[in-house]
Amino acid sequence: MNHFKVDELKNVFFQFFVQNCGHTQISGSSLVPKTDDSVLFTPAGMHPLLPYLVGDLKHPSGNRLVNVQNVVRTGAINQVGEGSFLTFFELFGAWIMEDYDKVENLSNVFQFLTDDQFLGVPKEKIYITYFGGNDLLPDDYDTLLTWKKIGIESDHLCPTKKNWKGPYSKDCICGPNTRIFYDTGRAKCSDDCNVLCSCGKYVELWDVVFFDYIFKNQTLEKSAHPCIDMGAGVERIASLIQNTPTIYDTDKLHEIVKAVESQMTVPEDENDLEIQKKCRIVADHLRCSCFVLGDEVATQPSSKGRGYVLRKIMRRAIHNADQLGIDISSYDGIISKIIDLYKESNPQLEEHKDFILEQHHLEYDLYKTTLKKNLMKIEKIIHDSDSISNREILNLFDRFGVPIDMIKGVAIKNKKLIME
Repeated sequence: MNHFKVDELKNVFFQFFVQNCGHTQISGSSLVPKTDDSVLFTPAGMHPLLPYLVGDLKHPSGNRLVNVQNVVRTGAINQVGEGSFLTFFELFGAWIMEDYDKVENLSNVFQFLTDDQFLGVPKEKIYITYFGGNDLLPDDYDTLLTWKKIGIESDHLCPTKKNWKGPYSKDCICGPNTRIFYDTGRAKCSDDCNVLCSCGKYVELWDVVFFDYIFKNQTLEKSAHPCIDMGAGVERIASLIQNTPTIYDTDKLHEIVKAVESQMTVPEDENDLEIQKKCRIVADHLRCSCFVLGDEVATQPSSKGRGYVLRKIMRRAIHNADQLGIDISSYDGIISKIIDLYKESNPQLEEHKDFILEQHHLEYDLYKTTLKKNLMKIEKIIHDSDSISNREILNLFDRFGVPIDMIKGVAIKNKKLIME
């Protein structure tokens, strides 16, 4: 398997899909959706291209496109710092807007992943899932036959009803998908362990979606503009080919984590998993806030909408940094490191560097002032209570924004019983 750093990996990806497959490279879109108010941040590579994928518009760069898209997702924010969870990440994406050829396109993806010229993933390590049918449609037999034609053995192919994407909004495209996994070589967790198991033996590499349908008026209809979406997480692919334990050990994220660790003033212990997780949270959240603040569409921390999400991310970074002994005087060095690492492919970060630094300083000062006031309010509420439940702690967190571990600390200090 070839070893590429993240920037090298992106170059290889573009080289393959532009030179070998005839796609046109386009820029990634803003993190702020321009035509969809149902989401606060761009959640997927295909999201900005929906008007072209459904056939409403013709893309000026043609029907075959390829890019790397920045995305923000916060659904698993409490798991950031573990395994492969991030709030900000990059996605590889390649699309054909109409008249796609399933054999050609799946063969291309397989070649990119396994050919020694490109990623060089061992073919015997590849496992595939495909749509296993539901109440409306039968198994995706065509995709099964295509993979067999490419050379995938039957025992490496697995049907599942879960392999279906969309619809993402009213009267929107949807369709079956096929996912490509890598066998890490770990022992099976049980006799029933297979590619569908979440134990970590099998890691997803690539997702290919066949948008052949439109869900309209509660009915599934064949699309007049069938299209294909082929994509993967940049950090996840980097972790595989760099053979790292987690995505936080890939070259760029590792440098950010190291920058955070260099500013710690608490005793360093490489075996302390809590400290390790906090360093990763700070690294991820500061990277995310840098990209949101540096985006072409300006967003500032606030109490509503995407500004609230940004504020939550920034304050989680501050809280975890505090526990590492990192104060605001150390932020500039970490943020400058993030910008230096990504400015070549994201020049907007360098352009907005002063604004990014300013907003982090302002939010830090506001958080500290607000935290002090709200802790006093929480102290009184807990002092006047006989006991406090975990649900009440969550309610206090939602109401005042004070970190949960701090609220629990107030309860312990006041010798109040925390009820399950």
